[in-house]
Amino acid sequence: MVDRLREMLQRLLTAGRERVHEVQRDLSGLNPILTIKQGLATVPQFSKRLEGQMGVILAQHRHRIHATLAQLNTLSPLAILGRGYSILQTVPAGQILHRANDVEVGQELEAQLAIGRLSCTVTHVFDDFSV
Repeated sequence: MVDRLREMLQRLLTAGRERVHEVQRDLSGLNPILTIKQGLATVPQFSKRLEGQMGVILAQHRHRIHATLAQLNTLSPLAILGRGYSILQTVPAGQILHRANDVEVGQELEAQLAIGRLSCTVTHVFDDFSV
């Protein structure tokens, strides 16, 4: 009977030791220092990924900005003048002309070209598209 008790006690002690080892393993996994070290090890990886994504986003924004600037450039008054158009203004008031009927024969005008200006005198006024 003593042997049986001793054997039983031995099994209980072994089971208790195993349980203590399991709990120690569980606790070591919850160690904040270990968690921090693991987190610090992943920071450089995330930093590289973040830098890569930021580079992609910046490139996309640069592309959009260049496309928008190209659109704006085609609409800019200087680009329009560069395609052969001019801006006519009355002298000395400087009113921009929209219609031929806004001027009279003999009136002085100034024409803004892509490069330079012209001083003009009206010799005829055509109020329709029959030019």
